[in-house]
Amino acid sequence: MADSFRFSPGARRIPQQTSAELKDLGLAVLIELDTGAHERAGELLKKYLDARGDPNLKAPNVQAMSLLHYCSLEGMITQVTQLLRANASLGARDRRGMTALHAATVGQHNDVAELLLLAGVKADTASLTGLTAMHLAAVDGSETIIKMLLDVGANTNVQNYLGWTPLHCAISMDQLDLLPILLKGGAKPDIADKAGRLPFESTTSDASRQRLVEILEPLGISL
Repeated sequence: MADSFRFSPGARRIPQQTSAELKDLGLAVLIELDTGAHERAGELLKKYLDARGDPNLKAPNVQAMSLLHYCSLEGMITQVTQLLRANASLGARDRRGMTALHAATVGQHNDVAELLLLAGVKADTASLTGLTAMHLAAVDGSETIIKMLLDVGANTNVQNYLGWTPLHCAISMDQLDLLPILLKGGAKPDIADKAGRLPFESTTSDASRQRLVEILEPLGISL
């Protein structure tokens, strides 16, 4: 019985897990995360990490998301904290080339994004299609995350596989209230995409164009 526990002075006793048991436990965590069973996933994750499970475990599916990806996407800040304390890799990517910061941005979880940035995640990492967290925040209108990214020096002019910058994304998705923030943060309105279109040519309607004019005029920018 004593052999089934690890002992260290002042530490609580933690049951040893065989490699097979630990692998099964890790997969159970991923399954619960994938199905959105947050409470159960949190309980299993704590048990998994207490047993010294790999904090960088990835799901054996087409997306290959890591534990940190899942918890960031679902806004599970307690579990994100646990994973970071267990030395989960901030640079881990899924099969789309996205990091946990991308996941937190897609989920619009400001607190998780802030925690990841404070922990040192690279703000400008691009996915396989060239998307940075700034692009995703611009698409979703996530003003708070954009400001966080700018505070750590994120590049507002990265182009994705279409040649779109975050400015293109914001305008094409009618997230026009983001324009003053992006422009003051260094976004360049003269960068054309691969089709030769400038960001301000990405408006989707006459109403959007009129709103664009109203926003840009106080900034001294004319169309």
